[in-house]
Amino acid sequence: MRPNLNLTATATVVAVLATAFASTAGAQTAPPASGAAAGASSDAAHAAKMAREHQHDTATASPGTVPAPAQSVIGEEVAYATLEGVAVKGFLARPELAPPGKPLPALIVIQEWWGLNDNIRAMARRFAGEGYLVLAVDLYE
Repeated sequence: MRPNLNLTATATVVAVLATAFASTAGAQTAPPASGAAAGASSDAAHAAKMAREHQHDTATASPGTVPAPAQSVIGEEVAYATLEGVAVKGFLARPELAPPGKPLPALIVIQEWWGLNDNIRAMARRFAGEGYLVLAVDLYE
């Protein structure tokens, strides 16, 4: 049985998750006691290390994105929450012929390492084609 959530409930759940994620991420990446400059240096070193480790990686589309959606879909970039004054963005997809005002079962799609890219948007469209309201979140922006 699929859960029956409307867009408002979905946005609320995602906003709570985004707030919790930001709080946790902030706690883990807080600059050391020696000051913000040391923290920035540490962040830059970590970013450089990750870039070296993943320099030969390539984004490969999931086989689940190959078939077209089962029905027409509308997709759009949305800002679904605000966190400390910054818009939290994602990609919202829904069946084009969904009756207005009728709640749809909802899914939240979490990005891969590559962020919210065309592969994740295609996966969101595919689920929307099956009758879901789908929010693909962007945890990097």
